[in-house]
Parts: sequence; C-alpha cells; structure tokens
Amino acid sequence: MAIISMYFAYSLLFLIFLLSSMLSSSRCNSTIYNTKFNEPLNRRDVPLTYRLHSDLLKYYKKGTRPVIHPNKIINVTMSVFLYQIIKLDAVKNTISLSGSFELYWKDDFLQWNPKDYDGATEIFLSSNDIWIPEFSLYYSHHFNQAVKLLSNNDVRVNYTGNVRYYLPYSTESLCKLDVKFFPFDIQQCTLLFGSWAHSNDSIKYSLYSNDLSLIDFYDNQEWQLDSGHSHIVSDSFLYDYLDPPLFWEMIIMDLVLIRQSFYYVFNLVIPSTIITLVAVIGFHTPSTSGRMRDAKFRLGIMTLMSMSVILLAIVEDMPKFSMSSSRKGRGSFSGIPLIGLFYFILLAIIGSSTVTTSMFVFLEKDLRRKNHIPWYLHWLSFDINTGFLPSIPSNDFNKRLIAHNDSARLSPPPILRRRFAITSNLMTDYDDIEQECNQSWEYLIDTIRNIEASVIAIRSEMINLMPQDNLRSRWQRVIRRLEIISLSFYVLLVAVTVFLFFYHDWYCAIGHSPCGQANLKCPWMKTTPIHQTCF
Repeated sequence: MAIISMYFAYSLLFLIFLLSSMLSSSRCNSTIYNTKFNEPLNRRDVPLTYRLHSDLLKYYKKGTRPVIHPNKIINVTMSVFLYQIIKLDAVKNTISLSGSFELYWKDDFLQWNPKDYDGATEIFLSSNDIWIPEFSLYYSHHFNQAVKLLSNNDVRVNYTGNVRYYLPYSTESLCKLDVKFFPFDIQQCTLLFGSWAHSNDSIKYSLYSNDLSLIDFYDNQEWQLDSGHSHIVSDSFLYDYLDPPLFWEMIIMDLVLIRQSFYYVFNLVIPSTIITLVAVIGFHTPSTSGRMRDAKFRLGIMTLMSMSVILLAIVEDMPKFSMSSSRKGRGSFSGIPLIGLFYFILLAIIGSSTVTTSMFVFLEKDLRRKNHIPWYLHWLSFDINTGFLPSIPSNDFNKRLIAHNDSARLSPPPILRRRFAITSNLMTDYDDIEQECNQSWEYLIDTIRNIEASVIAIRSEMINLMPQDNLRSRWQRVIRRLEIISLSFYVLLVAVTVFLFFYHDWYCAIGHSPCGQANLKCPWMKTTPIHQTCF
C-alpha cells in the first residue's frame, strides 16, 4: 500500500506539473509574438492597435498593387510643396532643390469596420510594410533617385482604405541652362515626375491643386523664383513605339528663376568700369617729360593685372558658353556670356589705350625732329578741331621765344623797324583824320588798305624770324589735341559699352537660331523647331 500511495503521489505531482506547463504555453501563444504566425489576437488584454495592425497585414503583399481586380486603376492624387532652390550649376547644367509631396490613394486591402475595433478609424503603418506607388524623378543627376523616390516616414490609413503618404525630397535634376545673358539671365527648369513601369492603365497621377505651394519656401541669395510664371501640371504622354501604344501620366513642374544680378554689378562690373576709366584718363593726362609718359606704360600693365585679378574671381563661377539648342552655336561668339563679352571689350579698350599712348610717345620723340608737321596731323589737330578743342596757352611759348632770342628783343631787325615806322606814320595820319575831315573817302580807304598790308607784312616777317623752338611747341599742341581726341573717344566707348551691357536686347539677335528654344530674355524672337531645316 505504501508503494501504491507513493506512486499515486508522484503521479499527482506529474499531472500538476503538466497542467501548469500547458497553461504557461497557452499564455505565451496569446501574446503579440503570435503575429509572426499570422494568428488572430482575440484576447482583451492585447492592445487594440496591435490587433488591428495584425489583422490588416495578415495576408498583405506589399509587392502587389492593392486592387481587387488586376485591371483596376489606382488614382494617386498629390499636393506639391517647394521649400528652397538650393543651387543652379551652369557647368553641370543641373538644378538642386528641396520640397515634398503628399500622396493620396486608396488601398483596397487596408479597410476595416470600426465597430470591430472599438470605433478605431485611423492607424499609422510603416511605409516598409505596405505598397507604395512608384514615383520617380526623370532626368535625375543621381541614379538612386532616378529609380524611385522613397521615404521612411509612416503612412496614415483610415478605415475606408485611403492612404496618406508624406514624401520629402532633396534632389538634383538635369536642367538646360542658357547663360547667354549672364548675369541678367532668366532660367526655366522643367522637372518630370512619374512612374517608370506603370502606365495609365495601372496608376494614374493627378494633382490635388494646380498651384505650387510656397508656404514654407525660403528665398535663395542668387536666384529669385518667378511664382507668376512657375506652375505645375499633370499630363500624359503617348509612347507610340510600344505594342500596344501606352500613355504615361507625368507631373510636370516648370520653374522660372531670375538671377539676382546686383552682386555681380556692384562687386565686379562697377569696379571694372572705374578701373578702366582711371586707366584711360591716366593714359591721356598731359606730361612735361618723357619719364612721365613712360610711367603710363606701367599704369597700363598695372591696370591689366587688376582686371586679371577680377577675372580670376569670377572665372570659376562664370559659365564657359551658353548651351544653345543648336549645336552649331555652341562654342562660338554667340554663346559667350554677356559679362564675358563686357570684360573682353574693357580689356580691348585698355590695350588700345596703351597702344595709342605708345604712338604719342613715338610722335613726341621722333616726328618732332622733322621740319614740318604732316598734313593729316595738321588737318586733324588744327583745321577740324579748332572750334571745339582748347588750344595750348602760348604765354610759356612767348617767354621761351624771347629767352632763346634775346638779341631780337634788344634790337629789332631793320625790316621790322621800317614796318613799325610806316605803321606809326599811318597812325599819325589816322589821328589827324578828324582835323582833315575835308579829305575824300578814297584817301581814307587807301590808308586802311596800307595799314592792312603793313600788318600782313609784319606777320610774315615774324613767321620767318620765328626760332626753331616754335616747331616743338606746335608738335606739343598737335600731340595734346590728339590726346584729347583719343580720350574723348575712349571715354565715349566705355560709356557705350556700359550702356549696351545694361540694355542688352541687341544681344538677342546675335546667334539666334530659329530651330532652338526661345530665350526667356527674348520672347519676341520667333522659333520654329518643327521646320524642315531643323532636322
């Protein structure tokens, strides 16, 4: 009996242990780890969100379009937000920007009855657990973004199956930049968004609003967004080379950007213009010795070095050539940016001024040794410009003339003494005119003619007796007047260059191609890309 009672006691303990093990095992099977086996959670102590999450994703396949019938089209509606234009790279022809999309679509497999879940109408799910529409940026500069725009943000789902997905992006897209009018250029970048695989028969994209939302937009220091001409639309494109031909729905974002040119004008254009004017005026300042004229060459070299430093400051940022739609126009004069042409003209003006100064030095050192002034220089200096160019004062010349000819001042030549005597006698006769008023008018006219002849004779005698130093003075007058003409010409040329730089509509006609895309700075220039000569 003792053995039987002991056996019964051990059997009872074993049964108690077995029952406790079964209870603990059933309790573990009713926890949230049961979702791994896709078993329903019906215990009331399990959170409602876990039960709803488990029930929604029990048979869900995120790699398949969430439609009951394969021919059903999923309509994806979106709102577009733009945050910032980060950069436009004229060298790589790209635009960097940031923004976000809010996508809305209906998922037939994410629906439930709120009554079965204590009135729960919404739930947040991970975007990695459900189907997300393929949405890509065409012509992206980065391959991974060209495949698909993705975000790890959660999605918001309500009981009717409507899904809201927030998709921020910061991307770099290709954009053909026309920098012909740099730094006054206007750029238009077109960004295309859509699906690579799904055509309109499976996914159709549309806009919730046709307005580009700029609520959280931050301005760029260099570029200003023209919100009046920037827009976003949805459109479909036919790919007729497919069999059968299919339409692809795309979201087209057109951004019109205006460059802020004040930085370039204030820091580059104005200093360069001032340097050019100072150099031109310095080249044409009057000098009294050959050393001062030689210093002008050093001024020209220093000016060219200053312009070179300014060019080095912008050569990295300044685009090389305008990417014209016509390949023939690339790399030619028509593709030079406006500021590059402006600096080229300024350098040409400084170089020409240096050459002109060297010509003046040559005239002063060599040509003045000749006995006469060439007729063309005399015509240019005295005959044409006597009325509007100032003449060199002759006081210094008179002093030099007397200093070099002291004997002439002490004892005038006999011819001049005779002329002076005749003139004094004539003047005496003229003083007695009132007393001898009865004389005839013929005698008076003859007297005046004699005075005129005497003055002409004295003048010719003075010219003949003029020392050789007068020729040097005339050469100085010629050179000075030529310098004034040159200074006026170069200052006028600088003014015209600056005027044409700021009022640059004339540059539209240079290198215009009717086969290319119209420049936004030249809306009046007609283009016909479909013309037969364009192919």
